[in-house]
Amino acid sequence: MRGNQKVNGPLSIQDHGPTKISYYKLENLEKGLFQIKLMAATKAIEDVIINEFKEALEMLQKIGELRREIENFNTKRGLEEKDRNLTRKKAELKNRALEHLRKKMGSMEEDVLHMEGTDQIFSKVLLETVGIDPAKAESACCDVCDPIISDQFLKNPAPFLMKLFANEEVQVFLASLSNVDPFSENFSDMLCDCSGSYLTESGVSTDSALQLDILAILKKLKYFLNLPIGQVLQLLSQLCTQTVLMMSADDSEISGKMWILAFAASVNELFQTPKESETYKLLMRQFKSWVLEDVKTGEESGSVSTLEFYRNLELDLELLDPHATFPTSIYRRCDGRTLASNDAQTIEAVMGTVLTTTIKITRNVLDPKKNSLLASVYRPLGRVVCIVDDKVDAIGFSETVKSYFEYFSIDPTILVFGGNEVDKDMTTVEKILVALKTNNVSRNQPVLIMGGGVLSDTAGLACALYHRNTPYVMLSTSIVSGIDAGPSPRTCCDGFGYKNLYGAYHPPVMTLTDRMFWKTLKVGFVRHGIAEIVKMACVKDIRAFELLEQAGNLLVRTKFGTDMEALGDDGESTVDIEREMKRRGFSGEQHFQDVCDEIAGRAMEGYVRSEYGNLWETHQARPHAYGHTWSPGYELPAGMLHGHAVSTCMGYGAFMACYHWECQNYKRPTVQNPAFPVAEIGAHSEDGGAPRPWLPKPQMMRILNLISELELSLYHPIMDNVDVIWNAQVKMVEKRGGNLAAPVPKGEIGKCGYLTSVDKDCLRESLQKYKELVTGVNEATKEPRFARNGFGVQMHCHDVGLQDPSTVIKPGDITGHAGNTAPKIDVTNRKASAEGYLTSNGQKVFDSSAETSSLSDGYESYPLSDQGVIAPKNDDKKPPKKNYQEWIKEVQSKRHEHSTANMMMFGENSDGRNNSGQGESLPPPFPHYHLFADETAESYAMKQSTVVSPNIKTAAKITDRYEMFLPCMVGSLESQFLKMTAQMSGAKRILDVGTFTGMSAIAFAESSADAQVTTIEFDRHTADIAAEVFRSIDYNVQSRIHLLRGDARALMKEMALKKQKFDMIFLDADKDNYEKYYKLCMGYSVSLDDGKSSEKFQPLLAPNGTILADNTACALLYDENDDRRNALHRFNRLVAEDDRVEQVLLTVREGITMIRRKK
Repeated sequence: MRGNQKVNGPLSIQDHGPTKISYYKLENLEKGLFQIKLMAATKAIEDVIINEFKEALEMLQKIGELRREIENFNTKRGLEEKDRNLTRKKAELKNRALEHLRKKMGSMEEDVLHMEGTDQIFSKVLLETVGIDPAKAESACCDVCDPIISDQFLKNPAPFLMKLFANEEVQVFLASLSNVDPFSENFSDMLCDCSGSYLTESGVSTDSALQLDILAILKKLKYFLNLPIGQVLQLLSQLCTQTVLMMSADDSEISGKMWILAFAASVNELFQTPKESETYKLLMRQFKSWVLEDVKTGEESGSVSTLEFYRNLELDLELLDPHATFPTSIYRRCDGRTLASNDAQTIEAVMGTVLTTTIKITRNVLDPKKNSLLASVYRPLGRVVCIVDDKVDAIGFSETVKSYFEYFSIDPTILVFGGNEVDKDMTTVEKILVALKTNNVSRNQPVLIMGGGVLSDTAGLACALYHRNTPYVMLSTSIVSGIDAGPSPRTCCDGFGYKNLYGAYHPPVMTLTDRMFWKTLKVGFVRHGIAEIVKMACVKDIRAFELLEQAGNLLVRTKFGTDMEALGDDGESTVDIEREMKRRGFSGEQHFQDVCDEIAGRAMEGYVRSEYGNLWETHQARPHAYGHTWSPGYELPAGMLHGHAVSTCMGYGAFMACYHWECQNYKRPTVQNPAFPVAEIGAHSEDGGAPRPWLPKPQMMRILNLISELELSLYHPIMDNVDVIWNAQVKMVEKRGGNLAAPVPKGEIGKCGYLTSVDKDCLRESLQKYKELVTGVNEATKEPRFARNGFGVQMHCHDVGLQDPSTVIKPGDITGHAGNTAPKIDVTNRKASAEGYLTSNGQKVFDSSAETSSLSDGYESYPLSDQGVIAPKNDDKKPPKKNYQEWIKEVQSKRHEHSTANMMMFGENSDGRNNSGQGESLPPPFPHYHLFADETAESYAMKQSTVVSPNIKTAAKITDRYEMFLPCMVGSLESQFLKMTAQMSGAKRILDVGTFTGMSAIAFAESSADAQVTTIEFDRHTADIAAEVFRSIDYNVQSRIHLLRGDARALMKEMALKKQKFDMIFLDADKDNYEKYYKLCMGYSVSLDDGKSSEKFQPLLAPNGTILADNTACALLYDENDDRRNALHRFNRLVAEDDRVEQVLLTVREGITMIRRKK
């Protein structure tokens, strides 16, 4: 219905066009008509190419005939001695010809076959026809000269272009393509059958990858009028190559199609011409502007333009389909219908947008001799603006990217931005937007984003905002971005303490995942990235889950098959790979590599099938949100890596699918799934036909065991705080349009269902029961059920060298509904033991006297409710309001129930020593990442403290400008503490060991006009920044600071030998040497090599002096396998057992110990 046609009914309604586009109806095409047009155009292009490059093709044919002649000769006569000279002469002749051809052509097949999947077939063309070995070709982008491409052609390709585009078959094909909707299901169905294979006229069913490559080419070629001429040529070359390969029944047909090489060579060589040349300018020219000029010239001369057909087509398309002639982006189109009443007082409209994208799991993506996928996107544009993750830049990939594009004569602009969780905010997005504008990025030029999950979110959001829609290509360098965040349409950033508060639905136009990038990742990043693969396997793909079970921890150790020596982060082998592969059932390395590829591919397919079918999140039946219901609320305040937070939520979700009251009604489906037979269903229910849990207990344990096997987290202490988890659920329900819709496995692993109701009481009870399961011990064996008592390996951001996001989150991360602040997160009331986790009173969490519901298949008893499920409580009664004394007794006593013992612990004293920790060679287990669970306490303290000076602020700004790691600064609160401590002690001569960028030295220098501060920094670059900081502050303060560069121990020894004394010494250098620094402060003797004499070092600390040692509580906070943790504990014990001093360890930030000589 178009124009002013009326709809019958009680109201007179008009459809005001032309909003609705009437595409050429594919169903009206005769069967195979489009394929016929495609083949006709291919044949026409072949004729043009053969005519243009006749001499070159004849040379190729002669070389091929010579090669075959030599082979036949050798076969018939053998290589007897008398024949070798003749053979050698002929071989030399052939080799000279081939060498000349190699220099001229290079590996042009990489340009022809920019899409993968046809390399082997095309290699046969080269080998069988002319004897070129593609693997040994010298370059992927050939420098084709005479005789392949003539100088005349390079100087003036216009006549060739005229012949090509004036061909009637080419015109008919391009016109037909411009009139259809290549994004539609009908179009894809027309190209392939329902099984995904292309059926040729001869009945040949070809590889689905070829068919999909043709589909991708046709989607772009529809917009040929608006594309650069060079891009149209490139697309036609690719289309001809793929079509020839698809329509050839066998290799003998393929070997005669050498014209496609000549076509590729011509396109390639044209792009290699100097950018200031007329040829290159012609390639960059818009196709329709070239047509318009030719038409105008024809009219002026009184002749008919050769290209007038395209001008008329353009005018028709302005009405029929504006997308084809005036596209804003060739990667999306929209449609709509508007209905209005006669008086236009009532209007109804329906709108729709269709987007297209390409995803490739590829290899060697940045090797120009092996892969030209990226070049095919940006060569027609002549430039690329690339946004690079700072971690990727740090290991040299910016230069690799630059070299790759320069190889193809593409101008690269590299922009580096932070890709850590702390960078995922609107500030980063704004910086990217400014950079895009500064570099004049156009709306039709895809930006290249290269990095991990965070950068794909922030840079993708910037592209969505820039000109309201700017396309981008995602080159994923991590597992998270390669499988999940990279192809995702959900771009976002955090704000006001809320995760992903801002966002837009804007998928990349192309996603490239190269598993070889994962070799550069730390093992901790590989481990946490695999969580996203586990997620999809649990709810979408049982085959992927089984492969994950088979490969197990080998995926982590080998970095997903990219580091087969399994060297790990420290460069030392951690596992016998060959033995482990054999144990896991792999026949060899290639088998393992194939499994790695299949796992990655299945995870990607499962994700995009779930995501792209619900692009705008118009409903919440989203399987890929498994593990993402409760974890967003505690990931940041816990300082966890995303994958570990997701894995804890997946484990809890699997538990709920087994025990939650809502999940007890699963019945056998009417149509049986062969992968889940009736016998198996009956094995997990009372009578084989009665309802059973959504997830049978053995399958729940399979999920939990897989998570543990991959060294991911099943539990984190922050999950003890029900208020935090509840507030996360409240916010998630708001985000999901009023629905909980928590995806969990249902029926079997690989299938998905959705929880709709979990009240707070149910949440509290289920979290406790889940904790008891995953952190408890097997009553029969007394061994932990899961390795590490449910904890993951390197579960926190700081464990892998990232800034702890909990130090920079805003209060919104732990607020409840309507902004009400939740209670403080208490994650310090549990201590680990060899037997698992204990309750506050020391009792095991598993009570054998509790009523139990037995886990089947040999699993030990597990405490549940009377019904064996976790059910909601309907007690809505509010407790009566308490008076102050009652409140003190109940609430305050509860708050301090874990600290009263410490308040009465005075330690043991012997000769002035604190012996209460004597014999503790290692610090006690402490599963938390810092002393405060959130920023609120420190933020509150800062608000009540004196504001720091402009000098301190200057130090912070310069440090940030140089992108130094800000947490290495003492910070505003501690700098004020240092300043006042120096003032109260009256210290004048102060030694600052490890100044970083100078904030601590400034604090000491500001303590008194008489203060003289000697400050030491070992790292040259850091010391240079500190020097700049000192030059930038007030001169009076600057003049009190003396900066020394070099090894602190050596410099301190020099000071001791000179008998220098200091009233205050601040230790904040490398933690490994705290013991040695302390000995130099206190004075000690060293035996010399002769064994008879010794060298004495006078104490650097004045008789009434004070030592301040920073970060001493990190003896608890660092990882248990970190040597610095143990070194700090040794230092703490050294001080505690030294009868010359008295000391106190304050829990300020990461702990600071005050040490003072006794009088």
